[in-house]
Amino acid sequence: MKRKRFAAFLMAAMLLLCAGSAQAVGNKLLGNIKYGVPVPYENRVYGYSLDVYSRFDMFGDAVIAEQLAQLDEEQDEIDDYIYDARVWRSPDAKYLLEIQVKKPTYETFAQEVQDQFTPEQQFKQLHDGILRDTPAGQMLEMAVSYLTTADDDSTVPTTAVYYDFYANGYEYVFILTSFNGTYEDTQKLLDSMMQTVSIWQVGL
Repeated sequence: MKRKRFAAFLMAAMLLLCAGSAQAVGNKLLGNIKYGVPVPYENRVYGYSLDVYSRFDMFGDAVIAEQLAQLDEEQDEIDDYIYDARVWRSPDAKYLLEIQVKKPTYETFAQEVQDQFTPEQQFKQLHDGILRDTPAGQMLEMAVSYLTTADDDSTVPTTAVYYDFYANGYEYVFILTSFNGTYEDTQKLLDSMMQTVSIWQVGL
């Protein structure tokens, strides 16, 4: 598994823990909470849009900028530079949706599909990669599970499912991270939003 992926998953988990919401994931009532209706989100700078559930709260620009600044020290060690990130949290703190726009790791999407990912210690790769159809075209789905450490030093089983896509000279990564959730539920929820995605040409 490429090192670039760690920044994405750890950034998402860190945002949740820093927000003080880790304790909420153990609440037995969380599965009954509805996430609202799909609401369009559009990023005109990087040329993409999709529908995000209305009860998902989007992190402000200041929070995202702080997290990206912390990653800057690692950028020289990572093959793909992160240009932009957007993050939403579900009302029950069970899910984080993260969209990253980054420098492509490979020259083409086909090379990404063919690459053999090697699981790193403490991360478990859940499958070898699945091509998913979306309105923007086929995207590569990858999925991993790992443990997230909360502020009280307890560990939370964590699953991250993400769709990868190359366009406009960028790599677009759509990640849904779940805490105490299953791969099946996480993939289904992410795919429901990805079936509304649009990516258009932007000036480079």
